[in-house]
Amino acid sequence: MAEGDVTFGVTASTDGEAVRLETFVDGESASWVDLDASGLDWLIASLATARAALIEQAPATFEPTGNLAVVDDPSWWVGDPDPGGQTLALRHPGLGWLGFFLPQDQAAEIAGWLKKPYQP
Repeated sequence: MAEGDVTFGVTASTDGEAVRLETFVDGESASWVDLDASGLDWLIASLATARAALIEQAPATFEPTGNLAVVDDPSWWVGDPDPGGQTLALRHPGLGWLGFFLPQDQAAEIAGWLKKPYQP
């Protein structure tokens, strides 16, 4: 591994066909790779798996901040009913389909919240 200050750059190509992941050492380009959509999907999934294996876990509770990236009107899918719970998938334009298995009580609680009328 090169010594010095190591940073990374991520840039989409002008034609929208690839993303360049570039490594900089002391501000100088040291290496790069261009990834198409499937290569980028692989990298994102690999990073998510590695992140989940770290001792410092993602926060277990939601803390509302201004940093939450909200997807407007995402595509969604719900699996067939299951006695143990409900499968829900939501589509994020950058992360793809994210799947969740919700125990029945949690699925019912979410359904109840979603049915509540808007009250300013």
